[in-house]
Amino acid sequence: MHQNDLLSPPSIPIPLESSFLRTHGREETERAIRQIVRSVQFELMESENALRLMGPKMSYHQVDPYLPEGLRRFGKSMTLADVLAFRSARPNIDLCFEDSWTGYFIARQFEQQSQPHDLVLIHLDDHADMMATLLCRSAENLINPASGATFDPTSASDWKAAIYSGAVNIGNYVTPFFYSGSRLHVRHINNSTDRTDISYVVREASQYQLIPDKQFANIRKSNADSNETVGTYLSGSNPEAVLDRLPRTWTLLHVDLDYFINDFNGSSRGTEYVPHADLQTIALEKMNRFFNALARLNLRIDRWIIATSPGFCSAYHWDVLLSEIDSRIHDFKSLLGEGIAP
Repeated sequence: MHQNDLLSPPSIPIPLESSFLRTHGREETERAIRQIVRSVQFELMESENALRLMGPKMSYHQVDPYLPEGLRRFGKSMTLADVLAFRSARPNIDLCFEDSWTGYFIARQFEQQSQPHDLVLIHLDDHADMMATLLCRSAENLINPASGATFDPTSASDWKAAIYSGAVNIGNYVTPFFYSGSRLHVRHINNSTDRTDISYVVREASQYQLIPDKQFANIRKSNADSNETVGTYLSGSNPEAVLDRLPRTWTLLHVDLDYFINDFNGSSRGTEYVPHADLQTIALEKMNRFFNALARLNLRIDRWIIATSPGFCSAYHWDVLLSEIDSRIHDFKSLLGEGIAP
């Protein structure tokens, strides 16, 4: 737990377009803000004609009737109020509940690099997590609009502030690494039936009529390589096809448990929901297929990062999935002759 992380100063107001609120009224303005900030809480400050970011909106935690009990297995006094803060650096893996902390863990790995290199991120996830951020672009820098401070994607401390403010969240935490100065190669293993062709990623600014003075950090995919390319993206459900001919550079592997089982996708299925036994059977089949592909391709993984994804993958499954993943990591590292931390 990192309760002290939550003691952050109030967010700086972000000015809105001068006439929108007066012309359209509060309700329409709030709707327009929601379309921009998505799953981030905000305060509309009418007297200042501004909005204030208030951190991630985590109502989706309420959809899982098994979550309170699941949290107590991590700590007897743990409640839903503790979900956002939880992260744990363990000998063999980094573990978090909320997927946004994956960005924090990746930044910690950057901090251990003596010089910048291309990075491969193997991304097992039911979602791409490459949406527009609420980080602002200013010249060559990113700015956290909630604090006014420069945001360095390779600084773990910068990630803490950005996560708590909502400037980055579970839907966009991969995007800032395309601004890191290193080329990022995302290989996204998902549950789609199709394998995409490789895309070349370039930076792009998102700008909104309601907030005309800010440009927000985003990316777009292109079919052609160019001088503006800052990385690549390839996705599909076949691990061997997606991982074939990877760039040989340092490689991080991120697992969101919703890749294996996505019970809710953020929406309630009722308090009486009971997961079908087939869900775990199918999950273990996918796990076997993935680790068999890793072994056949003889890939070296520099760090493993796992997010449990509350409100998506039910806590009902966490013990089984985490135990099975841990066992397979142990076997895989032994196969490659790597030391196993106690």
